[in-house]
Amino acid sequence: MLISNLLAAAPQVRIIATSRHVRGVEGEQIVPVPTLRHESEADEWTEAVALFQERAAASDPNFEVTADNRAVISAICQRLEGVPLALKLAAARIRHFTPNEVLDHLDDMALFTSTEHTRPARHRALEAAIEWSYGLCTPAGRRLWAELSVFSGGFSLDAVEAVCHADAHEPPRAALSGLVDKSIVTRLPGADGQRARCRMLETVRQFAADRLASLPTERAVRIRHRDHFRKLADRGDTDYCRVSEGAWFAEVGQEHANLRAALEFCLSEPEQSSTAALDMASSLRPYWEHYGLMHEGYRRLTAALEADSTPTASRARALANACELAVLMAEIASAAELLDEYDATATETTSDDSRSSALLASALVTFSTGSLEKALDLAEDAAELAFDNDDVGAGTEALSAAALIAFLSNDERAEELAYRHLATADALGAQIEKAVGLWIVGLNHWPQDDHARVMDAMREGIMLFQQFRQPGSTALCIEGLAWVAASTGDNYRAARLVGAAKTIWKYSQMHLPERMTAQIGQAVDRRLREHLGEDTYAIEIAT
Repeated sequence: MLISNLLAAAPQVRIIATSRHVRGVEGEQIVPVPTLRHESEADEWTEAVALFQERAAASDPNFEVTADNRAVISAICQRLEGVPLALKLAAARIRHFTPNEVLDHLDDMALFTSTEHTRPARHRALEAAIEWSYGLCTPAGRRLWAELSVFSGGFSLDAVEAVCHADAHEPPRAALSGLVDKSIVTRLPGADGQRARCRMLETVRQFAADRLASLPTERAVRIRHRDHFRKLADRGDTDYCRVSEGAWFAEVGQEHANLRAALEFCLSEPEQSSTAALDMASSLRPYWEHYGLMHEGYRRLTAALEADSTPTASRARALANACELAVLMAEIASAAELLDEYDATATETTSDDSRSSALLASALVTFSTGSLEKALDLAEDAAELAFDNDDVGAGTEALSAAALIAFLSNDERAEELAYRHLATADALGAQIEKAVGLWIVGLNHWPQDDHARVMDAMREGIMLFQQFRQPGSTALCIEGLAWVAASTGDNYRAARLVGAAKTIWKYSQMHLPERMTAQIGQAVDRRLREHLGEDTYAIEIAT
């Protein structure tokens, strides 16, 4: 009221005011004030670190940020997301605790309490500051705030409307707008045409989680959250290896933290949610495989399998998917055990739904033991069965395995299988498998000295792989370019490309494909060492 009266009486007056919520007066221009910059490279001095250093030194004059503690201080600043009050209160604890102890206790709200009695009450403790904002909300806003804590890593408006039922008289959209106006929820603009998302600072989310835990509806909220993100995971069964796979991969990447939270909730009550855990983990297998997260995927699948050993079709499917990840990580013994258990479970449940995936996993295990002819037969059987059952994902993957095994075993049908796989992937709109197909087609033309065709295939494959952020798969095509360079006598370039591929492989979890390419490139590597000499070779691959 005061601001409105002042502006009405003196239109030329300009008022700068800070507030946690929108004032709602005519002519108001809102300028969001972000938290302090806290994301950084290892040795970068950010605004958040500078504030922590200043306030910690005020509490303990002997404290300073050094090379020994900088990583811990940066981790504290990142966990607190650059919130100035949280940083100040945490830094004040340096008088009593080491930086590592502060980091270990950041989930304890008691840590964020000041003994400076001259501060306003709501600034003496972080929880009190948040509580003050909580008191300004409507009842529907408070309940929605609590329910939003079930989300991890942000949320979309669609997800809020599916998961949160805060008040029958005030829809979530309206209550959410109120939380945005009070700066409790931050709205993030969508990138590249994607829908906008919202998020809460972690300290604010923890406060809300405590409130949700006191509500009788907590489990119902978590079940709705699980079911909403289970639908997203389930789309892997229909979208993978189709035109829509790119959108699915992108959405799963964006909601990765929420999918993790949903899986963890399933595992927290295995008697009620074991099937959901098995099915979600199985449906997400293509994402974990292609995005370099196979260790996580394998861990999630095995955790779901350990939670409930009842022989079901869902369990058989999860065993087949876990086996496939294990063999790609070159954990052959574990893969063989999973395959044996799959056979027993599938027999007991008379389930054939995941038989093609199990046959593909069996083909890869058999290949790893050196039985290439048998492995090729199994891969072709897997492809035929999968396509008969309209499982285009398993079918296309099995066809790529057959084409690669045929090449490695010098089978006369190698080139035919390579082009069949590429054509299949292209017709389906399966961009990742198309990139794999281009690599295998390039392999087949390399012994024919058709260098131009090999280079075109490898370069196109790299462009497709990069769209899906696949470092390991990109290395496949880079090694292919290295082999062409070596074949044309460009040994220095070939060595540098080999070095680039080796660097990428360090961060890949796809150890079986790495070993396959190493087997193909052994002769090239040996030739480069002979032509360049060991010392020059070592320098070039490190360049």
